[in-house]
Amino acid sequence: MPSIDPTVMGAMIGAAIAAIAMIINSVLTTYLGNYVENQKEKRASRKRKSEEVKVLYESAIHWLDKLIRCYGLATEEEWQDYNKIVHKINLFASESVTTKFNELECDITNWAHELPELPKIFIRKFEDDSERWHREEEIAKAKQKREKAARKKRPKLRKQFNELIELIKNEMKNAE
Repeated sequence: MPSIDPTVMGAMIGAAIAAIAMIINSVLTTYLGNYVENQKEKRASRKRKSEEVKVLYESAIHWLDKLIRCYGLATEEEWQDYNKIVHKINLFASESVTTKFNELECDITNWAHELPELPKIFIRKFEDDSERWHREEEIAKAKQKREKAARKKRPKLRKQFNELIELIKNEMKNAE
């Protein structure tokens, strides 16, 4: 049996070790590169979602404030926009924020229904409007009556509104 020179044997073993080290290095480098890239994508996704939720919260807070200031009155288009925001809040917000939001919304709705209604006014288009002054006076009186009735419960609604804002602030701090 021919004998193998020890230097040749050492070179072959060294080459095998170097080849295995290169393969392991390549695998680890690829794995770590993919891991770092996935972490960057997750951070970017979390940041995007956080920004979307922040914008959603801002619009919901704006709407609730507007409903309180306007005694629960809004146009049909505004109600449609508001309902879209409510559905998004129910989908994306935490349970505590959703619960507090729904409680405040329910209280505002009940408050608006308890207030005296504004008179429904028919305005003639083609005839002379001789009753305009009387109608404007009636609307002004109804608005004053509604505002006076609204003053009783508005502080409670404002307190709930501020509690909701604090809850949202805390949630946003915890999310970051």
